[in-house]
Amino acid sequence: MAGLLSKPWFVLVARIVLTFVFWSAGLFGIFNFGGKVLEMQAFGLPLPK
Repeated sequence: MAGLLSKPWFVLVARIVLTFVFWSAGLFGIFNFGGKVLEMQAFGLPLPK
């Protein structure tokens, strides 16, 4: 296992996998901005300007 952690490609893959949730949420917000605005309104947050 220690040998695998020293491989540069494994570190890159691990970072991509660990941050996938944040990437997908961000991309969903970009491509579905109207839905995100409605979600923010449901929680009582102010409208974006």
